[in-house]
Amino acid sequence: MCRKGAGTANHSALSLEQIRKESGVPIFKAMEEIQTTLMQRDKASGFVRHLKCLLLTGDGSTITFKDVRRNGFVDEVAILSWSWQCSIYESSETGSYYIEDYDGSVRTLRVRNSIMRRAAAYMRYMGVGYLWIDAECIAQDNEEEVEEGMHAMDLLYHFGSHPFGLLARPIQTKIHLHILAKILGGQLAYKSRRNGKFYLKKVANCCAYNIRLDGGVLKNKGYSADLAVLTLSLLNGEIFQYEPEEPRDTMPASDMTVVDFIKRYAFANFSPPGSKWKLTFNKSCRLVDARLEADGVHTSGHLWQLDEQLITIPCQPSRRRDTVKTLWLLHSYIQGLGQAPLARRLEEFIAQKTSPLAPEEHYMWAMADALAAAVHGGSKLRLGYTCNSSKGPPLPMGIFFCSGEAAESPRPAFVFTSFKRRETSVWPAFTSDVDRHVSLQVDVDDNGNLPPKLFARAWMHGLYFATQRQQPVVFPLPRILTEL
Repeated sequence: MCRKGAGTANHSALSLEQIRKESGVPIFKAMEEIQTTLMQRDKASGFVRHLKCLLLTGDGSTITFKDVRRNGFVDEVAILSWSWQCSIYESSETGSYYIEDYDGSVRTLRVRNSIMRRAAAYMRYMGVGYLWIDAECIAQDNEEEVEEGMHAMDLLYHFGSHPFGLLARPIQTKIHLHILAKILGGQLAYKSRRNGKFYLKKVANCCAYNIRLDGGVLKNKGYSADLAVLTLSLLNGEIFQYEPEEPRDTMPASDMTVVDFIKRYAFANFSPPGSKWKLTFNKSCRLVDARLEADGVHTSGHLWQLDEQLITIPCQPSRRRDTVKTLWLLHSYIQGLGQAPLARRLEEFIAQKTSPLAPEEHYMWAMADALAAAVHGGSKLRLGYTCNSSKGPPLPMGIFFCSGEAAESPRPAFVFTSFKRRETSVWPAFTSDVDRHVSLQVDVDDNGNLPPKLFARAWMHGLYFATQRQQPVVFPLPRILTEL
């Protein structure tokens, strides 16, 4: 599938129907082809391991640099983030600082004098002898090197010993400081669609996507950049939500761009437990080992059917909530229901609190805190049974707390859960992956077929102890992607 002319197609302003017409193949067929352009992460790791740096030389006011190679994973290197565009608060002058290349020749640096002066001041203050700055350490006329550098950015800033940034304007008032604090805290962001050729890499870096697409192949084949971003998000487990019987005329395909599609269908009803680390929790809400096939996004996990009986645990109001005490209260109630296996697993779980916790145990204790808060808040609970039990009648091995329709209606309800640890950075492939966890209320359409088809409805917290192997499931894609 190829467009006339070179370069990744910039389809940001085109509807899905227009992309379909220009590409000459169905939308989902194009996404399947894009899926084949996966990039090996050890390529980005190699870039960092053999990092081109600038050695700071000279004393006092004399500042010169020398080209060297260092291992960005282990060596002390200052990793600079700066604004290429000169602000009104600084001089645009260049040429005051020099670099000695590998062959011994000397040239002037292309970066603004003010940037190099501030970078050198930071390095001397921190006692760091090596600097990485993209404009000088990546050959800007070498497209392959630029591609590798963009994919390696997140590794550099994540694993580098001294990542730092230079502000483009001075902090002169308390308001400026307040705005800076909001930016650093993720409360303010600036949206820009410029520099579209780096769009895919920036999305992957910001979202800590472990699966990457090869920008060089995408460019050579002329794939839509926006369609590549959509494919990338699905391959990395982002959740999309839609009603299987939604009206076809809510937004005609002729009007819907890829950005419109993501805004409309991307799952946004996350429910991070507590008030801390909300963004971190939401960032990890992803399906595991996702892959695209003709019938949708395939993944695996545990499917639970909720008991029709709604439970409310009697609990004395308290200003101070103790999660462990609340779990013991829940344990006693479950024992009273005659559910000894679940009570025993809950008892074992509580006993683990004093031991070092694995990542999945940290996640389950976050769920336990949320469950304790629900009990104290008088929320209704439902026991969960694994749907793929093959050894006798299923036993309840999960407790989920309900809101909305699941708390009002005794009709069958289902929850899909999964967890996978982030990929460990092992030589030679380093990664900035995240732990992945899902706890979704879903509608199930199995029709006797396997794997069952699931449709995301809402986030549903719960504490569960899976005793069965994970089962394959599929989340069908919105019809617009398969019908165009």
